[in-house]
Amino acid sequence: MTPHVNQVLPNVDDELASDGKSARMSGNHANWAVQYPISRDIAHSGWWYCYVVIRCKSTQKEGIAFTLGIYDNKSKQDIARITETLDKALQDKYGIYDLGVHRLTTSMSFWIAPPGNDMVDGVYVDRIFLIRGKEPGKNP
Repeated sequence: MTPHVNQVLPNVDDELASDGKSARMSGNHANWAVQYPISRDIAHSGWWYCYVVIRCKSTQKEGIAFTLGIYDNKSKQDIARITETLDKALQDKYGIYDLGVHRLTTSMSFWIAPPGNDMVDGVYVDRIFLIRGKEPGKNP
């Protein structure tokens, strides 16, 4: 899935990205500048394992690197959320972030945000991907 990118957010050449391009956000804001709304072909079609592929660039080793999640506009709450720290975030390659298994609806969106400080030079989003799953706790 190609993430929706804010119109002012550049897609940059990125040799580490799967297709040679990534969405880049500077670290000095905390806006959900990369979002991907759940499409109708995915919504209400069962359970999905949800992943986002991200890296960051920073000279610091402490503090927040970025946050990401899945937000439900209908219930006005996150159904999944991860806050990654600089000591754990990958900088020289992409990391796959597991947002869990969910029944997705059209009222939901993936989102990624930088930390809102200048300690992070950039947050790079390669892709969002889903794998069809099964209801948690159910046998195959």
